[in-house]
Amino acid sequence: MTFFPPKWILFIIVSFGMFATTLEGTIVLILYPVITDFFNTNPSTTAWIGIGYFLTSCSLLMTMGWLCDLWGGKKVYIYGIIIFTINLSLISFSQNVYHIIFLRSLQGIGAAMVIASSTALLASQFSKEERGKVFGLSGAVVGLGLGLGPLFGGVLIELFDWKAVFYSRVPLSIICILLSTKIINQNIPKHHIKLDLLGSLYLFILLGSLLFFISQINLLGLFSPLILVSILLFVISIPLFIYQESRSEFPVVQIQMFNNPVFCVSIITLILIYQSWSTIGYITPFITTYGMGYSIVVSGFLLSIFSLIRVAVAPIAGWATDKIGSKILIFLSVVLLLISLILLIFVTLYGKALAISLVLGLASIAFALFDPSNNTAVVNSVPQDRLGMASASIATARQTGLAIGIALSSAVFSERLSNYNESPVKSLIIENLDPEFILIAARDTILLSTIVCALTLIVFIFWKKGSAVIQA
Repeated sequence: MTFFPPKWILFIIVSFGMFATTLEGTIVLILYPVITDFFNTNPSTTAWIGIGYFLTSCSLLMTMGWLCDLWGGKKVYIYGIIIFTINLSLISFSQNVYHIIFLRSLQGIGAAMVIASSTALLASQFSKEERGKVFGLSGAVVGLGLGLGPLFGGVLIELFDWKAVFYSRVPLSIICILLSTKIINQNIPKHHIKLDLLGSLYLFILLGSLLFFISQINLLGLFSPLILVSILLFVISIPLFIYQESRSEFPVVQIQMFNNPVFCVSIITLILIYQSWSTIGYITPFITTYGMGYSIVVSGFLLSIFSLIRVAVAPIAGWATDKIGSKILIFLSVVLLLISLILLIFVTLYGKALAISLVLGLASIAFALFDPSNNTAVVNSVPQDRLGMASASIATARQTGLAIGIALSSAVFSERLSNYNESPVKSLIIENLDPEFILIAARDTILLSTIVCALTLIVFIFWKKGSAVIQA
């Protein structure tokens, strides 16, 4: 045990859950064009397989992080894996795309519990001086899960069918449950505090209404009753949430933490960066499979490059964070990502598989630099007894960015396809479309994501030099 301390045993077990949930994040990316074709539906509808998952997970992440501070991380982590696994197995029996969307939304509850507790469990056992290193290693685990997802998905679909993408992963999740129950002894210290149910409800309504509006306005129209209701709920829930949290003795979100420029800028940057990740992940299979005509296996391999490179780079980035701090690495990652997006616009129209793989590799390096440095910035900016909240803040911002990314990209992609094909969005059949239309629509989608990502550079203007210097 001297050579293998308990905190590193905890890291290994938590990594199992992180691998399972991150694998889920990308293994479905390769499914979007397949499900669109299989159920004879349109890209906007298929996108809800991801949107529903991110909607429930990001809406509940702060609540789950709060529960980590209340119950301790172990209980939240194990229950989350159980919920995740049950819905993973049920998806294989889905008879239509709406069944998949519903079960994936329920699965998001378990994912929220796992994601929120994972970072908090690690942060509770490692010192500030070690967190950059451990977050770099966890970033490698995340990269491995994200990278292998499309590759496994493509092979499973080619050999079996799309259902194999889900039922084949149930054994891994069961192993994770057994190991977590038997081995994890470490826990986040429990606090005897009251449950802020009203704050949790307002937060769920706020995030849920926002994501529904973003994802559906293109399909339903601005004056649709559902869109108008979502706008109304969003506008009303903001002041109600802020008021509730400012007067609550034990709030879900400590509003005053956003007065800390390190915490605030890091969270905003995280949202803007990960909308681009989601856009790249969503649009690439359509480009390679239906735009360029590559097989689903080749498409999965190309998309896996997007995340696999971070496996090697993330630990180095974690080490660098401990040495030089986070600010420089965060800025560098943003610049690299913007360059990658601009290059992807060109290779979408004029490049081939090799060019796409190189650009996706560069984007992977950008995210490998970003994750450990940004995570370290957030957790080091909060008190020890609010690590659960900090962990959930990171995960909520990431999931919100992913949800916004897929909502925007699917809406823009469908709208541009409809425009170029001169047909309504609901009548689009992806396999019948001209490949050139698909590539041009994808270019427009990536361009919008690039513009949104560029806003990150503006955020840095408000990073005050004195109070916002991030300590490693």
